[in-house]
Amino acid sequence: MKKILLLMMIAALVFSCKTKQPLTSTRALETVNVGAAPNDGTGDPLRTAFQKVNAAIEVMNDVSLDQATGSTGTGNLVFSASPTLTGTVTLPTATSIGDVSSTEIGYVNGVTSAIQTQLTARQYEEYDYYIEESGGTVYARPSPNTSLTAYNGPILSGVLNSAMGELTTGGKIFIAEGTYEGVDTMRVPYDNITLQGAGRYKTILKMKDNMDVGKTTFYGFVQVREVDNFTIKDLELDGNGANQTKIDAGASTTAILNGIHFYSSKNSHVINCYIHDFTMFGVRAHGTTHYLKIDNCHFKDNYWNNVTYSLGTKFCEVNESLLEGASDVGIALYGENATVSNSLIKYVTGTKGSGNTKVGIAFESHVGYPRPKFHKIYNTTIKGAGMTAGVMSNKMEGGSTGCVIDGCYIDSASYGISNYGDSMKIINNTIIKSGLVGIYTNMGDYNFISNNIVESRTNAYALWFWYDDGDGSTYNTVTNNTLRGGRYAYPIRIGAGCNYNRIINNHLYAQNAPGMVQDAGTGTVYNNNYDATNSLWLPNTGSGRAVQYTGDGVSVDFGEAYLKLTPVASPPGSPTEGTIYMDTDHHLYVYNGSTWVQLDN
Repeated sequence: MKKILLLMMIAALVFSCKTKQPLTSTRALETVNVGAAPNDGTGDPLRTAFQKVNAAIEVMNDVSLDQATGSTGTGNLVFSASPTLTGTVTLPTATSIGDVSSTEIGYVNGVTSAIQTQLTARQYEEYDYYIEESGGTVYARPSPNTSLTAYNGPILSGVLNSAMGELTTGGKIFIAEGTYEGVDTMRVPYDNITLQGAGRYKTILKMKDNMDVGKTTFYGFVQVREVDNFTIKDLELDGNGANQTKIDAGASTTAILNGIHFYSSKNSHVINCYIHDFTMFGVRAHGTTHYLKIDNCHFKDNYWNNVTYSLGTKFCEVNESLLEGASDVGIALYGENATVSNSLIKYVTGTKGSGNTKVGIAFESHVGYPRPKFHKIYNTTIKGAGMTAGVMSNKMEGGSTGCVIDGCYIDSASYGISNYGDSMKIINNTIIKSGLVGIYTNMGDYNFISNNIVESRTNAYALWFWYDDGDGSTYNTVTNNTLRGGRYAYPIRIGAGCNYNRIINNHLYAQNAPGMVQDAGTGTVYNNNYDATNSLWLPNTGSGRAVQYTGDGVSVDFGEAYLKLTPVASPPGSPTEGTIYMDTDHHLYVYNGSTWVQLDN
């Protein structure tokens, strides 16, 4: 009897699988307890067992499978609503789905079309245009969320310029990954436009060959003229310098091509771009370009300068960027209030510049224009044997004023810092392996040089004050520095006309040098300076022999030294016992504590 009942249950389940009904049931199924052994009385009663079977049949009625047909093993799932499907679908490996009806194709088309519409909308949801190249044609596809016009053409620049022309109130354009060859000038026509690529080494815009032919003025690959709030990010701009015609070699100024040319633009931003091989500058800004920021970019081998913030610029920045190569300057700062921070500048040693000056960062001007002022360089590394200077303030228009060089690391330049400037703060820097001098100041007044570590090469000074055109470096303060001159060189050299400087609280290290300081200036103040043995050091006598403080007086090795007194018309005021002076009649007097006593006849 039980066998008959079991067969009936199986038949009922099979029959229910062949009955197509809508998917409506959500009931959980229970299994029949058949006991531990035949007839042991522990299983479900027959009524209970059939109730569980009936419940299973009702659920199976919700979904049915057609029998597999033919030899393909195919079948159909039939749904009457919109169920949520989970799990992983394994697709057949066959390359053909065989004969299908037009109705079935319609079903497929409807599904794929709906999916594609959703995917397309998501693809464009952050951008007004999506630009990509396919089959040799560049397409600017407007977002389906806009009513913008689509464009296409053989070259990116033409398509991109057309798309930007639609964005009269601003907008975003995404340029898909790939290398776009033969690109001509791209002109940004309106405020608030953003150009974004897939990554600074992924979306590559390569300038066309011979771009500079027939052009006589400075030219930008990307032109940003009198528009504000422009952003360019995640792109590579290739200047294709090898295939241009106006290339300099250190003695000419013919190059005209710049990567991005900003003119009188406010609040623009260059982010995560790789800009290289332009025959003039990677980025050039001038006019009234203010608040331009370059962040996290890579510049390499732009032939003159990698970045130039030219005359008229204010409050522009370069942050967290790598700048390598170039021939004249890594970053040239004209104007005022520019900032360079947390960047690496290296090997500005090229041969294709206007003068091949080979400087990491330069404060610059032109005749008849304001001197550069209030620039700040923070936490930046500058390195590379063969560079003329790590940081240089040039002589033009009196040099720079009010600039700050703070927390930088400068390695292997001939001049670590070369300063024709006034009121500078040169603080907290480490300058090593300088070939000529660590910190050089010429015609510079009221500079503050503090907390620096300077270690120079053989025959190189650590610190040098000098003069040009009769204008010495005066009233400068040098304090709390560690100054190590190179072998055979003084740690400090002070030239004639460099007067009233203050040398206070420094550690001075001389290596086989004639002395600690070579001072031809007037009125230099020395106080609390120490030598390599941590002994208090005082200025030299005329012979160069050291005067040492012994704790209870001053001792002098007079072997071949001399003591020189300048005649005065009257005794010094407020003398103390032991004070000596020479009067204008060339008599010597010593103060005995109460009166002056003549020492000679």
